[in-house]
Amino acid sequence: MPPQRDDVGLAIRDRCQILAPVLHLRRMSKTVTIRLTKELADWLEQASKQSGVPKGRIVREQLEKARDGGKQPSFMRLAGSIRANRALSARKGFSLKEHLVQLARMAVRFLDQKPDLADLCLVRMSELFPRHSVITIDRKDFQIYRRNKREAIPLLCPPERR
Repeated sequence: MPPQRDDVGLAIRDRCQILAPVLHLRRMSKTVTIRLTKELADWLEQASKQSGVPKGRIVREQLEKARDGGKQPSFMRLAGSIRANRALSARKGFSLKEHLVQLARMAVRFLDQKPDLADLCLVRMSELFPRHSVITIDRKDFQIYRRNKREAIPLLCPPERR
């Protein structure tokens, strides 16, 4: 017998709780309808097409940014703006699904550092590809993270500011 709708929701919620330090399940429950000028609507349409991000997500992120006082890192303005050959990302060397268990264990091990999913994935990739260095501007955290529980991760970082 297939699982009931409530059972599926519980199963998904249980899986997300395993990765609680990493993944957050958000349920969107409010809808807002707004009227936009033609110029703003055109800008939103163009921004969505260029970045591949849905219009609703762009609006939501801008609202969250305004709520938080615009404290978004300056480099984030470049996210989604790189133009390149689409085949560039066709070869996938790392699948999140295949490494969820290891990422969850790392999230618990590094819980006091409050790692984000990207950091955990980089640590995991460093375990899988030990000959390669991790390129990061986050020197402080990556000097604490360890691959295979005890090995320092080789880093390439910009020089520290003085």
